[in-house]
Amino acid sequence: MNQLKNYWLIPVCEEASLINTRFRTAEFATRKMTITAFLAALAAIFQSMGGLLPGIGFLISPFATAPVVLCCVLSFRSGLTAYLLAILLLFFIQPGELIVFPFTTGLLALGIGGAFVYSKTRLSAVMAGSLFLWVGIFLLLYIFAFPSWALRFLQRST
Repeated sequence: MNQLKNYWLIPVCEEASLINTRFRTAEFATRKMTITAFLAALAAIFQSMGGLLPGIGFLISPFATAPVVLCCVLSFRSGLTAYLLAILLLFFIQPGELIVFPFTTGLLALGIGGAFVYSKTRLSAVMAGSLFLWVGIFLLLYIFAFPSWALRFLQRST
């Protein structure tokens, strides 16, 4: 039992805070913007694979979380920028994924990345990720009533 307790309370990655400090103190703003834009493009490409390549694309689509988490580890501000930029890119690449990414995959990545930098334990990373994912799904289902308005829209268009 003690090993299980120790597993959840040890730091996830001590390098995350070192990476965050080094990235924030870097002098080149252009390099920061380029890295953020590249990771946002990767997130948008990974997320759009579910709609572009049915079957194998659904296996690639969950990897859209990783670039945004990495951006959050670099700096939370860059992570938020990458999240918003990936949403904008998805608008052009695969508009059907605009409902999924902002409320599930993207929020999950923001929660995990923020927990890696600010709280540093495994338990807090899991809890933050699950809380952000829960909030996103709650917003989709109960606030925006996603399936019902989408079905009504599809019925009107036919």
